Order: sequence, then C-alpha cells, then structure tokens
Amino acid sequence: MIRAMQTAEIINSRLLLPLGVESRVRELDFGEMEGLTNEEIRRKFGQFKSDELKFELDQRYPGGENAAEVLERSLSGVLDILNSTSENVAIVTHGVVIRVLVCYSIGAPLQRWRNVARGLENTSISELDVNSAGIGARFSLERLNDYTHLETFPDLLRSNKTETR
Repeated sequence: MIRAMQTAEIINSRLLLPLGVESRVRELDFGEMEGLTNEEIRRKFGQFKSDELKFELDQRYPGGENAAEVLERSLSGVLDILNSTSENVAIVTHGVVIRVLVCYSIGAPLQRWRNVARGLENTSISELDVNSAGIGARFSLERLNDYTHLETFPDLLRSNKTETR
C-alpha cells in the first residue's frame, strides 16, 4: 500500500482534493508467496502455479486469497467510495484488483484475471464507468492500461525492466 499511497499523493499534489485510504482496495494477499522470487515460487509452489495457468479454478493462494475474495472486498470498498460522493473519483490500487474488477465488469470468469492486461504498467490508467453505486451496480470498461503519460519516460516502464519477483 505504500507505493499506492505515494502515487496518490503525487497525483493529488496537482489536484489538491480530499485524499483518503480505503484498505479494501489493497492488493491480493499472496500468502506464503509474498516476498518470494519467481524462482522460489516455482520451487515451492510449482504445482499451484501450473494449475493456476489452466484457468480452470479460482485458486486461493496458500495462506492468502483468491480472486472472488479480492472482488468481494474491493467491490465493497469501491461502492462505498462511490456512495460517499456524486463526483468522479480516482482510486489508486494494485494490478490484481484492477484485473479482477475488469473481469467483473465484462462478465469474464474470475479465474481468468491473469489474462487481463498481462503487461499492466505501474501508474497506468484504467477507467471503469458505473451506472449506479447501489445494489446491482454495473461497471463498463472505458480504458485499460493507458500509460501514454509514461511514453517519454521509457525507463519507468515495467516492460523495460528485468522481473525480480
């Protein structure tokens, strides 16, 4: 959450609007995989990762969450934010939350979240439009992984960095 909060503060240095923290839109809890390198994950959780890539089940990460749990808490948080204002809002969050909300928005099975914007860039803009913030709220996907604001800074793009996790 530290990086998301720092990003929100940078954005808000221009907007100068009320800023809040909604912990329900935090990243997926990767449980026992948290903080491990890709090699350590492959070694300790190879079968889990193989099964995950079949996209057949919404698997819970060992000691962590699954996509349905992320959707339940994050959607609740987003709807509470929307119910608290009649204005447009910007929510700074994490990749899995974005991908799960996109799956929900387009009616895709939640276990397919890894297929959404595989190259999702840090600080990219994804936009969902909501018809209402009440019961039965439906979102439409308007923009996904827009990082044109980073094109003049290619060294900031994840796609130009070696993955360490």
